[in-house]
Amino acid sequence: MGEKIQNIMENTETTYEFEYIKFLTENNIKEQLLPTEIKQQIGILKAAWGRYKKNPSAAMKNNLVKQDVCVSDLIADYVEEGIEEKKAEEVEKKEETPAPNPPSDDNKDVEQKKEGEVSSNIVSTPTSEPVNHPKVETPKAQTPTPSNNSISPEVAEMVVKIKEKLATNNNIISTKDLKAIINRPPAEPTQQVGDVKLRKVFLRSEYKLV
Repeated sequence: MGEKIQNIMENTETTYEFEYIKFLTENNIKEQLLPTEIKQQIGILKAAWGRYKKNPSAAMKNNLVKQDVCVSDLIADYVEEGIEEKKAEEVEKKEETPAPNPPSDDNKDVEQKKEGEVSSNIVSTPTSEPVNHPKVETPKAQTPTPSNNSISPEVAEMVVKIKEKLATNNNIISTKDLKAIINRPPAEPTQQVGDVKLRKVFLRSEYKLV
């Protein structure tokens, strides 16, 4: 980080190009869509830039560059977490999708019984006297309906741990504990794990039960 600041200082003697704006442009990210915490830091940076233009000094420029690099790093972390979160959600959806149910033994027995009944009703008769064979009723096989509430054992274990943390801390869980349980940075502003929905507490490293 020190080398990055030094490089910027060497190229900003008369003008200054914000690093975070270059990053947003290169990654096609709109500033108004960033999280509130990052937009607040951008507001502080812009205020520092206004003070520097009115009364420039080496100390103010150095502080300005540090703030700019800090904001750029926050945005980079936010983008990286978004990518990791998307991958994790895709994996979780695959784990929670119930597998198709194979034919049950009961259905196989019904089909075999039906075939036996049809065969037993086929009787050889003289051609001069046609015989009306009784109509065989074919029972309709019932397909078991898969449960919509099934979740993987791994997700169920996460839910239990999260609820234990919430119960001991007035429905609040720290970001650190949540990350350790789900094995990835939690999503912002909300994180869903099984039937538990959590929301990020403003300007605090905590999530609360919704």
